[in-house]
Amino acid sequence: MKPILQCLGQVHLTQGIHKLLSDSPHLETQFTVRMKQYLEGDWGDTNYSEEDTEANNRTIQQQNGGKLLAEYRLLDGTRIWISTDGYGNHKKGPDYCYSTVLLPSEN
Repeated sequence: MKPILQCLGQVHLTQGIHKLLSDSPHLETQFTVRMKQYLEGDWGDTNYSEEDTEANNRTIQQQNGGKLLAEYRLLDGTRIWISTDGYGNHKKGPDYCYSTVLLPSEN
């Protein structure tokens, strides 16, 4: 199931992601591909369960401030997470709905 773009809120990159892309600019294209996957409702390519996929799909259907989570691997093997908190609460303001791209170590 594909998420509604405006329901994802603003996208924030953590310091770890900024450093990764700064230190390894060759990963930018792969990073962009992973972001597009997230926007298309593809929740990841590493250890993602059917239960997690169903939870994301329920959040999209309900649009009541739930959480989306996806995990991807970049070409160099680095794992990244993309998470949306408050999915569907975008009309309340930027503090109520936002997406974050982070390294698992930053959780």
